[in-house]
Amino acid sequence: MAKRNRITAELSQTIAESAPLVKMVPKQITIDGSETHADIEISKLIHNPFQPRIEMDSNELSELVQSIEKNGLLQPILVTSNHNGKYTILAGHRRAEAFKILGKEKIPCMLKNDVSRQDMAVFAIAENAVRVDLNPIEFAISMRHLLDEGVVESQNKLAENIGLSKGHVSKLMSILKLPADIIKIIKEDNYNIVYILSILNKVAPDKIEEAYKEIKSLARDEAENVLKTKYLSKGKDITVLPIFKAKQTKDKIKIDINIAGMHEAKILQLNEAIKKMIADFE
Repeated sequence: MAKRNRITAELSQTIAESAPLVKMVPKQITIDGSETHADIEISKLIHNPFQPRIEMDSNELSELVQSIEKNGLLQPILVTSNHNGKYTILAGHRRAEAFKILGKEKIPCMLKNDVSRQDMAVFAIAENAVRVDLNPIEFAISMRHLLDEGVVESQNKLAENIGLSKGHVSKLMSILKLPADIIKIIKEDNYNIVYILSILNKVAPDKIEEAYKEIKSLARDEAENVLKTKYLSKGKDITVLPIFKAKQTKDKIKIDINIAGMHEAKILQLNEAIKKMIADFE
């Protein structure tokens, strides 16, 4: 049996880019023995349960409907057979929905064979990883689902499979630790700067909503500066450390001097005092 390729972000992008950009797709064309093109009844299509795009923007969908009505379908959707007369959509959920709105009975498809449950899950994530408009919360929820269901054994493995850095995946997952009401607001605002949301997660719970409202319209660098200087540094200033801390053992006395926040003139004065003390005991 031929070894099946692992579905990664690179493979999903290759498949998408190689799909013929035509208005009409021939009834049956074999491609490398693993994919075929076919017109499949929309009623036989089911959504990929791991698809991150949980919600569809009505304006975007309306524009897609108009485009397809005017220009035809420029790229077939990608599906796999469930061997029960139904087909799971791997890529092209919005195009399928647009065809349904247009009252079409069938839609041109590229049929991919031998897709496992894990492949299906990873493909859905990888196919959406390159979308700039995907809500990061939807993306994170989908990844969390893969991990909870045991489809992917670890967060690091997930990062490898979808072609994202482990750090970025970690930041995405941290968003889900935010309070539920804040997550709802972020989704409604369609805020998508993952790095800033990962910092927001470190803000004190009773200040998160206030902080988000202040930074949501700011550029990334400005938002980061506000969060770090106004909402994350205060906690450190509350505890005032003693200037001197001494520890005596049998043979010596160790003195730690805290000069944080001390003016330069005071530091110079302190140095002179230390020199004088040393000289007095020599």
